[in-house]
Amino acid sequence: MEVKMIKRLLAMFVISVFLVSCGSNSGPVNEEKVAEVEIPVLSIANFEDEAGNYIGENVIIEGTVVHVCQHGGKRMFLIDEDPDVRIKITVGNDIPSFEVELEGSEVVVYGFIDELRIDEDYLVQWEAELAEESEMTEEEDGEGHQGQHNGMGEQADQGEHVEALEMIKEYRDQIAASEKGYLSFLSIVCNEFEEKLDETNIQ
Repeated sequence: MEVKMIKRLLAMFVISVFLVSCGSNSGPVNEEKVAEVEIPVLSIANFEDEAGNYIGENVIIEGTVVHVCQHGGKRMFLIDEDPDVRIKITVGNDIPSFEVELEGSEVVVYGFIDELRIDEDYLVQWEAELAEESEMTEEEDGEGHQGQHNGMGEQADQGEHVEALEMIKEYRDQIAASEKGYLSFLSIVCNEFEEKLDETNIQ
């Protein structure tokens, strides 16, 4: 994306964030104060190293949409040059869902860093949620169901889409091997996004 376009989009996003935060105040907008606000632009390659410094703060990131979760479209995943490095993007309050047609598109995402901590208590609650879900499903159609599209499983899914109980076991093993006693997953809650234009197709 050209530098001019990034600056234009950044300015638009800064102003919109400022207006929302100041929507309850009367009086003119102080443009000089708005101009002082800087939103960090993170890279996918260095996301794990950088994102921890901005938990709860607004950031911008750009990448290729490699996958959109078809179950509700509440999540999509971005990659850059390394396909093994995925960044999880979840919908914000003003975005109902991500369209599957976004897969393969280059997008610029504006949002804030969210941290999910998974510890033993989280896994126990997740197991209880699965048991309740399975019991309800058995009553309805006689078949149990073990998926990751429930509340805690949906939060914990990092794009692998493996069986929920298998995922729980894997996380439990990782926690046992961790000195911290929990796992930390960072993602971006999307407030706004734009598809990057393919300039080669522009006449």
